[in-house]
Formats: sequence, C-alpha cells, structure tokens
Amino acid sequence: MKTNSEIREKIRKKTATIYTASELKQMIREGERVTAESVDVVTCGTCGIMSGTTAILTVPVAPAGSFSRADKISLNGVPCFPGPCPNERLGLVDLVVYGTASADRRYGGGHLFRDIVEGKDILV
Repeated sequence: MKTNSEIREKIRKKTATIYTASELKQMIREGERVTAESVDVVTCGTCGIMSGTTAILTVPVAPAGSFSRADKISLNGVPCFPGPCPNERLGLVDLVVYGTASADRRYGGGHLFRDIVEGKDILV
C-alpha cells in the first residue's frame, strides 16, 4: 500500500502514474490489467455547479434610449437579477445570474454558463 507521502514524492519527481477517470475506465473496458499498485493518482472532475457560482454580466438588449429600466430579465429562461445601474438607457442591462438558478428541471444556470462560453445564441 502506498502512502500519501510516497505518492506526493512521485508527483514531485514526475514519475507518478496518473490517469483521468475517463482514461482509467477506458483501460478497464479494453481489458487492460489495472491494479491499485500500478496507478498512483486518478483525477476526477465535476461539472456540478456549487451554490456560490455566480456570473455578473452586461447584456445588450435594445437600442440606446429605447427604455429606462429593467425590472425582470431571464437568459434562456433562467431567472436573473437586473442591477440598479443606469445602463438601461444605453440599451444594456447589468445582471446577476446564479449557477443554481433554473429555468426548469432540465436547464439551469450551469447549462447557461456553458452555452455562453461555447458562444451559443442566448434568448434574453
């Protein structure tokens, strides 16, 4: 059995055997013999959104001068909170959206963040 100190030393020396969870699963599916002794680290990630995940955005919504205040706004159905800044006269709405907010049971703030990063069109 390896100790944490031994594994940290192997990482420091760049001799550790490290796999992502996906790589390890693929190796097992392909019948490779994988043992605890042959692997030092398995990295795991999550795409789960935590309660503190928040975005503050400035969203163009209309031509300048066309309205003066946003009372309510959503992005792809995800409820957002318009800010008190006077940018609405510029056609912009400053807003806060929480990662845990949801449009429905299948789409929420985390999905919205991914869609924004991927450059997808967003319905305002």
